[in-house]
Amino acid sequence: MKLFGIVLADRWRQSIYLMVLFGVGSACSCGQSRQDFPATSSSAVSSGSKGPKNGSEFVVGWIPMDTPKNEYWKMFDEGLQDAIESRGAKFLYRSPQFDAVKQNDRIRELIVEDVDFIVVYPLDGLSISSAVVEANNAGIPVAVFLNSVPSKTGAKVLFTVTESDREAARAAGQAMVDALTAKHGEPKGKVLEVQGRMTTTGAKLRFAGFHEVIDGYENIVVTSKTGNWDTGIANRVIQEWMAVHSDTDGIYLHSDANYTPAAQAALSAIDRWVPKGEPGHVILTGEDGTNIAIHAIRHGFMEFTSDFSIADLAPLLGELIMEYLHAGTVPKIGDVLERPDTLWKEVTASEQEGMSGPIISIPITGVTQENASDPKLYANKYQGAPNGMSPLIWK
Repeated sequence: MKLFGIVLADRWRQSIYLMVLFGVGSACSCGQSRQDFPATSSSAVSSGSKGPKNGSEFVVGWIPMDTPKNEYWKMFDEGLQDAIESRGAKFLYRSPQFDAVKQNDRIRELIVEDVDFIVVYPLDGLSISSAVVEANNAGIPVAVFLNSVPSKTGAKVLFTVTESDREAARAAGQAMVDALTAKHGEPKGKVLEVQGRMTTTGAKLRFAGFHEVIDGYENIVVTSKTGNWDTGIANRVIQEWMAVHSDTDGIYLHSDANYTPAAQAALSAIDRWVPKGEPGHVILTGEDGTNIAIHAIRHGFMEFTSDFSIADLAPLLGELIMEYLHAGTVPKIGDVLERPDTLWKEVTASEQEGMSGPIISIPITGVTQENASDPKLYANKYQGAPNGMSPLIWK
C-alpha cells in the first residue's frame, strides 16, 4: 500500500538561525488505501472512525520533553499544532519541564480529560510505559515521537515517527575514522566526545552508535565528557580539554546545533578554528544538520554531520494521527510512505525488535563539503544564514 502527501505549514518555511539543540504497539490497520485529508476545519469522519468523544471535534494531547527554550522546538511544536488543527482537531499542550515523573503525570492528566489521542516525546521510552498502559486501559490511542517504547512493558503504542540517532552517530564515527586515517596514514589519534544529557535516549544512542564504529580501532583514544545539551557548558568543556590536550585530533559533537557554536568559540580562542588543510585544524563531526554546522562544513571547518529532515517530522506525525482519528487507519509493517519532494523520498514502516508497534524512521542524509550547498538540506531550505548557501563569515 502506498501512502502519499504531506503539507508543510507556511511558518515552517521561515528562516531561523539555530544555535541550540534540536535527537509503538499493536498496529491495527484495516488495510484500506489511505488518502490525504484536506486542511479544513471539517470534523467529518469516515466509517473507519468512531468520531470525536465530545461529538464536535477530536482532541489531541501533545507532551514534549520540555517547554521550548529555543526556536527549533518552538518551530516543531507549532508545526505539529498546525498539522492537527488544520485537520479539524483541538490541540492540547502539556509540558513536563524535562522531568520524567511529570511526563507521566501529564499523560495521566490527559487520560482524566478523556482526550481522543495522546502523542508523547519521551525523555525515555521505558519511563513512560506504565502511563501508556493506563492510556491503553482507558481506550486512548498513543503515538510516540523519536524514542520508542519497549514492548516488554506491555505498553501498546499505535506507531512511532522517528529518525535514527544511532545511524547518524555511526556515520559520524566513520567520518572521524576516515579523517584520522587521512591525517595520519592510519586510523589513530586522540578524540574528545562532547555528549548530550546522558539520561536521555537520544544521547545514549548518539554515544552507542559512535562507539560501535570508533571502538573497533585500538589506536583511536576517545574521552567522553558531557555538555548536557548546553552551549555554554560545551564551550567550557572544550576550552578546558584543549588547554591540557593540545594534541587532540578531533571532536565529536552529540549536537551540532548546540555544540558547533561552542566549538567555534573555544577553538577560535586558541587559534585552532581553521579549515581543513591548514595547520592546527581540529577534525569535527556531529549530527543534527542545523545551519551553523552546514555552513562550517561547506567552508571546511567541520568534516561531517547528518541532515535529519527536521521539517518533515511534525507534519508527518500530525498527518498520521489525524488519518487514524478520521479513518481508523495506521501504517502497517511494510507500508511505504512516499514524499517525492524530500531528500529521503520514501520510508517503509518497519518493526524494531523489542519495541512496540510500527516505526516510521526517516532516513538521514550525510553531509560533507561535497553536498553542503544542496538547497534541499533542512538548513538551506528552512533556516537563515549562515548556512550552506552563505559566503564565509569567519575571518
